Parts: sequence; C-alpha cells; structure tokens
Amino acid sequence: KESATSDDVVRATFQAHVMLHMLRELEGTLSSSNIEAAVAESSKCTHALYDDFKQQANSKGWMMGETLLNPG
Repeated sequence: KESATSDDVVRATFQAHVMLHMLRELEGTLSSSNIEAAVAESSKCTHALYDDFKQQANSKGWMMGETLLNPG
C-alpha cells in the first residue's frame, strides 16, 4: 500500500518468509485449513520474533528498509 512504511514492508516480508517455511513443512498435505493455520501461526511468530530480528539486523549494520524500498 502507498501508506506503508519501510518497517511495514520488512515486517510483511519477514512474515512471508516464516509462512513459506511453515508451508514447506506441510508439502504434500496442503489444504485450505492448513494454509489458514499457517497464516495465523506466522502472524503469531512474527509478533513474537520480529523486534528481536530487527534489533539484531540493525546491530549488524543491515539497512533492510532502504534496500527493499530502493532496489535501483
């Protein structure tokens, strides 16, 4: 969305990565209920893990928001 901040974009990307990992574990047994559960669980995991991830990334000098929003 146009009003999304760089942190919103990084958080969404982080959640997508978490969800992809969960869906890969379900390979061969995907159903709509499994996918819905993975979306809900990835949201919980993102809420629990994102701030620590962001802090560690910043301490390593990563500038993720700038990278994602200015690819050129």
